[in-house]
Amino acid sequence: TSDVPTMTYNFARISDLTAAEKDTNVDVIGVCKSHSELTNLTSKAGKELVKREIILVDRSETEVSLTLWGNTATNFSDVGNPIVAAKGARVSDYNGVTLSGGDILVNPDMDLAHELKGWWDNEGYSVNTNTITVQGQRSGPDRGNTTKMLGEVKQENLGYGNDR
Repeated sequence: TSDVPTMTYNFARISDLTAAEKDTNVDVIGVCKSHSELTNLTSKAGKELVKREIILVDRSETEVSLTLWGNTATNFSDVGNPIVAAKGARVSDYNGVTLSGGDILVNPDMDLAHELKGWWDNEGYSVNTNTITVQGQRSGPDRGNTTKMLGEVKQENLGYGNDR
């Protein structure tokens, strides 16, 4: 027997994350479909932070944003659409459903990762996916806000005069 501890996962399907409670931790595995550039920011406590958003998709044909932090974000490479396993990622309702942090493994040597990579290479790369993360929006009660394109705003003369 090996003295090296093995990490056990209880992977959730990305499509099932819409039912996950805010601030709970989940294990998720998916293909990195895309990623953002590194972003530097300062925390409320004045600490310099670095983050990167990656978009994961799985066989449920659903995608979610996962925020990587610190060295994990800095060192992340998406060459070849890697499989990313996250242990204990925190569920947030910011911009729909998003995930943050967790222990990240890239291209883990496990059967599910190999199956997922095979699915991606053969068909997953071309499927139309649903997303549970909505960029630029926050969840919560709808306050009657509607999104308008800039052209619509100009056409309707919104913001000019007193239309309230």
